[in-house]
Amino acid sequence: MNEFCKNLPKIELHAHLNGSLSSQTLKKLGCFDDCIGEYQKLNKLLERNSRTLNECFLLFKVAHNATRTKEAVYVATKDVIQEFFDDNVIYLELRTTPRNEVDMTMEEYVEAVVKAIQDNKLNIIVKLLLSIDRRYELAASEDTMNLIIKMKSKYPDIVKGVDLSGNPNVGIFNSELFKKAKQSGLNLSLHCGEVKNDKEVEEMLLLNPDRIGHATCIHPKYEGSDDLWNLYRQKLIPAGKQFSIRSELNFFT
Repeated sequence: MNEFCKNLPKIELHAHLNGSLSSQTLKKLGCFDDCIGEYQKLNKLLERNSRTLNECFLLFKVAHNATRTKEAVYVATKDVIQEFFDDNVIYLELRTTPRNEVDMTMEEYVEAVVKAIQDNKLNIIVKLLLSIDRRYELAASEDTMNLIIKMKSKYPDIVKGVDLSGNPNVGIFNSELFKKAKQSGLNLSLHCGEVKNDKEVEEMLLLNPDRIGHATCIHPKYEGSDDLWNLYRQKLIPAGKQFSIRSELNFFT
């Protein structure tokens, strides 16, 4: 059965770049065994149904420490593409948040990811969603959004949308910022309803995003409400981590 599943052609639509690094890639990036062991341990924790959000974000912290230069970001992206291809993924959507580091600007970060996608010669289609971290202050979020819009204009065949990500217990959703993104031709894929926050979920749904991620706390049986569930059903927005091929084709054409 495992071999059958591996051989099936697949579409991956919710792959966080820094959440997809293998131990081999971490080693290539200079991580020590204890760091790699911590990353593997966190990955195993994420396989449990009882995993916590804090455990999820510890995983990203390990990966971020390994990708603090544009060279490391390039290598990480190339390796992630290769490994998804090895699992017979034929369409891959990577998502990542532009980051400023000591030796790398946000723009250099995005350029490194794009370059790795451009250099891909494998039989796999790769597109990019760039994220706004909800922890950012408004001024920083505006700067990031302006960069994302610029990258969309520069690489329209690669940069296809904008995401809202980060710890849902921190920060806010700024609808005006994402309205600007829509007006600039960016598709919206928002992390939505990961924790109970009826007001925010309603605000997101009323923005008519092209997709929402997770959508855990929308149904009344799962900490949502009848009003949210009815609104979601009216909007017909694809949700979760897997969507129909039809909605995917509509999203990227």
